[in-house]
Amino acid sequence: MCYIILVISIVVVVSGQEESKHTAFLDRDVNALIKINSKILKENENLKNLIDTLADKNIEQERRVNFIEKNVQFLNNEGTKNGFERNTHENINDNLTEKYGQANREIAKKNYPMLMSKNLKDKNHTKDKRHTQRETTGEVAFSAKVSDTLQNVGDHQYILFKTVDVDTHNAFNGDTGIFTVPVAGYYAVFATILTYPGVRVEFQITHNANWLCKGYSKGVSGGPNVFGSGSTSAIVYSNVGDKIWNKVNSDAHSGTGDMIFKDYSSFMGFRL
Repeated sequence: MCYIILVISIVVVVSGQEESKHTAFLDRDVNALIKINSKILKENENLKNLIDTLADKNIEQERRVNFIEKNVQFLNNEGTKNGFERNTHENINDNLTEKYGQANREIAKKNYPMLMSKNLKDKNHTKDKRHTQRETTGEVAFSAKVSDTLQNVGDHQYILFKTVDVDTHNAFNGDTGIFTVPVAGYYAVFATILTYPGVRVEFQITHNANWLCKGYSKGVSGGPNVFGSGSTSAIVYSNVGDKIWNKVNSDAHSGTGDMIFKDYSSFMGFRL
């Protein structure tokens, strides 16, 4: 009888140990599964973010495609490069200016440089035939400065800027100081004149036979000598062949000898 009880006790003890080992294995497996599940959840979240990003990009691409499809009119019969570009630009500009205003035209220039690279028809100028003849031949700019000190400046004298730094269309003549407009459009022009101490010069930017704006420069002499500096600027619509230059304003000048300082006196402009 005693032997039977002893055997039963041993079996119970062994069974308890085996159950404890099994439970430990199960706990380890469960912890491993929890870690795996956490990793899967994290990867799913990353995948979701990636899908959202791709969806946003796809929406942007669809928007651009719709913009182009809506505004670009392919030419079936007159499929020349110039004809295609002209119609494309006019269609885009019409859409932007009529529906969204001029502000969106500037946005389109930044977002669609290939389509908006050339100057577009400006609907605000349709009442004036001159303004409908705008050409599309790229940017126009010039910049020049006085290369040698100008002396004994006279009445109505043209101010010469013989050092030409920029001249995109070979339209500025440094020997005459005249810019001949190569492409119709609005132009911004600027002039700065530096005068010697004791010298006064009033000057003006002239468009054809009409002055656009005037500037004034007067240097002060005596204890200490001070150079004078004056600037002026204007915006003007110009047709091809129009002339723009700087000159002394009538007889509004005083002083002799060295009057207009070189290098610091400049004349520049560009097409808007």
